[in-house]
Parts: sequence; structure tokens; C-alpha cells
Amino acid sequence: MTGFARVGPVLERHFDGQERALLRRLCEELAELMESAGDPAEVVPGDRVVARLLPDPYPDDAAASTEFQGFVRSRLAEDKAGTVRALAHDLSSGDADVGVLVRLDEQRIEVWLRGLTDLRLALFERAEEEWDRSQRRSLEQLLDWLGWLLSDLLDQLDG
Repeated sequence: MTGFARVGPVLERHFDGQERALLRRLCEELAELMESAGDPAEVVPGDRVVARLLPDPYPDDAAASTEFQGFVRSRLAEDKAGTVRALAHDLSSGDADVGVLVRLDEQRIEVWLRGLTDLRLALFERAEEEWDRSQRRSLEQLLDWLGWLLSDLLDQLDG
């Protein structure tokens, strides 16, 4: 498994076809969830991912919570959806079977850091739900891989 490498002012990483397809699918699923979460009428009560990524800052104040939902939540959900859609876009060029070389400038690195973090938080919440043993193990492996990607990206920034 290869990681990100600094090439001049950008970071690059080749995602093989399988990595690319998996990461794109995760991004698209999270984007769809965040887009629907922006409308409180569409939110599934008790959805752990929505609660984690869009927490209610006023759980003890119904009026403030409602005001927050009306003014801020939809923008936050839209921003999160846009972030993971940007990752999916970065992975969309090239041959699907061969993979894709992703090049990240400073601004795009920040987008990837936010997107990978949101993906990990979402998957962590899904892993905490009731799953059979094999599904849980697959989610844990996926969490490990996303954590490795995030850590590698951060290491390249520090290096």
C-alpha cells in the first residue's frame, strides 16, 4: 500500500481501482445522507451518523434548537455533503479499473482532511450499531484504512 507523497507544492497518491470505487461509494452515500439531513423533516429519528456529524448544540433548549435547525443545520449539512462530493470528484477522473492519481494542493488537502474525518466518524457510528460479526469486522477494517489514509496525509503535511 502506497501513501501520499510530496511532489513540489502538492501531495499525490495513486488510488487503485478498488480503493477508488470504495472511497467514491462511501463519499456518495455520506453526501446523500447529509443532503437529506439538511431538511429536518427527512431526518430518520435516532440516526447515529446524523447525530454525530450534525449534533444539536442546544439539547436542553427546544427553542434554541429549533432556531439552530432552521438557520444553521442545513448549511452545515450542505457543506459536509459538498466536501465528500469534492473527494468523489477528485477520484472520478481516469480509468476506473486502473485507478486514479489524486493531486492535492494546499486548499484541497484541507478538503480531504475534513472529508476523511467525516467518513471515519460516520463509519464509526455505523460500526457501533447492531451488526453481525463479519459486517462489524469489515467496518473495522475500513475504519483502519481510512485512519491510515488520514494519518498518512497528516504525516506528509508535517514532513
